[in-house]
Amino acid sequence: MQKFGGGKPTHQSPTPQPVAPQRQANPSQQHRPPAFGPGLAPADPSVDTSSGGGGGGYEKRDDAYWEAHPLSPGKDGATYTFASYVSKIVWWNNGGVTVTCKVSDWDRDANRPREHHGRPIDWRQTASDKQRASDKAYAFWRADLVGAYTAGGWPEESWPKNGEHPAPPWHLFFVHQAADGLMVPIMFGMEVRVTPPRSGNGVFVNVKKVVPVPGPVQAPMPYEVPPGLAELHRWKVAEHRTFGASNTPSAKLDKDQIPMAHLGMRTWKDL
Repeated sequence: MQKFGGGKPTHQSPTPQPVAPQRQANPSQQHRPPAFGPGLAPADPSVDTSSGGGGGGYEKRDDAYWEAHPLSPGKDGATYTFASYVSKIVWWNNGGVTVTCKVSDWDRDANRPREHHGRPIDWRQTASDKQRASDKAYAFWRADLVGAYTAGGWPEESWPKNGEHPAPPWHLFFVHQAADGLMVPIMFGMEVRVTPPRSGNGVFVNVKKVVPVPGPVQAPMPYEVPPGLAELHRWKVAEHRTFGASNTPSAKLDKDQIPMAHLGMRTWKDL
């Protein structure tokens, strides 16, 4: 049986697990990402319109752009809250899991991206070797992980089990089962804490909260996910591929398989 949430991936057909544990009703207003108001729909941040080809006249925001424009920690650290969605999940062959989220931050009135539109934020679901080697570092990492999920209605006692241990619900927290049974990706508010570099290390970006936007609100389809996750949610796969030195398997999804505003849902373009 394939277990999601940690450990090495298997290539067996996954056994469906509960779609969602009991969520907290009516998340408090302070957890909600800011609304963007009326205006034009946001553009794809990966499209280069610097020459006016897309009508926006802004620089392409690829990996090189974000490396040159990291989140600022300020002098004593800084906290940011973003409206976000899952763009990619990688379940590495060594057992590690990385969820990559993207920020939606579009100025509709000006029809151009705000500072953070399209910013990727990697959220590790498994501790690093360095964190495992230190009880203190592991405790801090685990507390952040549990706290982030608990804020969005996923307390640790509701997590699926990987053997005897609860495993984070990284395969469930960003989807909503619609009335027709389809698993629809949804938007969520993400709070991150950025701390200045210390002892030669780089800036730390820690995810503190992930809280579904009330509605729920439909998000874009993830670009790619582990093949077993695509099968679990019955998502159409456009292409199977492997990447990295470990030949980690990945399923590139059909991005148009669930029409926007499915069954009347609000969408990320409405925020």
